Amino acid sequence: MHNLPTSIASNWTSIKDIKVPEIMFNPIKLGTPELDTFLSEQGGLVPSQVILFTGEPGVGKTTASMFILSRLAKRAAEGKINAPAFISLEMSDFQLKMQTKRIQHLDRVMLTSRMDDIDNMLRELTIIQPSCVVIDSLQKWAGESNGKQLECVEKFYKWAKKTFIPVIMIGHVNKDGKYKGPSSVLHEIDTHVHMYRDTDTLEVVLSVGKTRFGGHITPLPFSIEPVGLRIGSRYFTPEGERSVADLMKDQGLPGVEDFKSGPYDDKKFETAAKQVIEFLKEEYREEFKRKRKSVDKTVIRFRDVKDTYCKSDNSVIQFGLKTIRSWKPGIKSKYAGENFIFDKFCRTHQDNAMEVVCHEFTHLFGFSKHNKEFFTKLVEVCKKVRFAFSDPSLV
Repeated sequence: MHNLPTSIASNWTSIKDIKVPEIMFNPIKLGTPELDTFLSEQGGLVPSQVILFTGEPGVGKTTASMFILSRLAKRAAEGKINAPAFISLEMSDFQLKMQTKRIQHLDRVMLTSRMDDIDNMLRELTIIQPSCVVIDSLQKWAGESNGKQLECVEKFYKWAKKTFIPVIMIGHVNKDGKYKGPSSVLHEIDTHVHMYRDTDTLEVVLSVGKTRFGGHITPLPFSIEPVGLRIGSRYFTPEGERSVADLMKDQGLPGVEDFKSGPYDDKKFETAAKQVIEFLKEEYREEFKRKRKSVDKTVIRFRDVKDTYCKSDNSVIQFGLKTIRSWKPGIKSKYAGENFIFDKFCRTHQDNAMEVVCHEFTHLFGFSKHNKEFFTKLVEVCKKVRFAFSDPSLV
């Protein structure tokens, strides 16, 4: 190092002399690989990590945050970490209790509904030493005061860096999707997770807007369904974690069963189609892997138009709802090889709609033409999802 005056040299150091605390190399695993890699490059919550969780009202920010806490609470019940803490300023006690019926292990999370003074809260948390803290929400605590929002973020940020306890702060956005508060808040945190509804798929997704710890940049689908929470390609039910395929084998796919019961309904079709495609992706995952194909990023969209297709690069499957509505019993396909499939497998409007789902999915295997090989594979795919047809014995 150059010879510097003592008063200046004391302010400088060499990067090689910086010692990183060992605890920073031991992320807190949630036990859910997709979510772990989404939160950080190391996999899990990094000790001292401060996350800002944003999204429009009702999109599921609180539920998603509580799910993270539930995974930590499960590990706490096993004696591996301390219980997490939830500072709930938005939801009533009754609403929180209802969430425990939907999310497993949530009843083990430490809870308070008051934070009159940040310094007192931080003293309490220092004594409790939770594995993670969620604050719901910044706006509820600070009101219209930008200064109070910044105070809360800055104090919790410093506390997290001192105690190595991760903090998740929930924040609201305006109608244009921008953070409802001072933009400087986004500079004061380590990771910004944003929830929004995709305009193409209409699905709610989790996306990373900023991260200092790396992570999975691909958005994760998120939905609240009767069977449980879906995050990524997995469902989390009160009985535990399940894949789409496992759920179908045990109890069928709720959205598909609802759609089959009729009469035909656009929204019910969208739900059923998504569930069938998710099931097929799991069933054919190994085959796609052998062919070095990835269909997890294929966008499934529904439009009130006639065009139904699968793009040649597998990037998009589009269902034209005007066409789907018209495919009633007795319809004839423009492809001769397909009429056999309609005649053999389909008896109802819903059956025809599910055949179209199988048809477009079959293109993902690399079939660009509607030839004999394509229809042979289509029959195989239809047999995989025989549960999606009104009379499975026909398939």
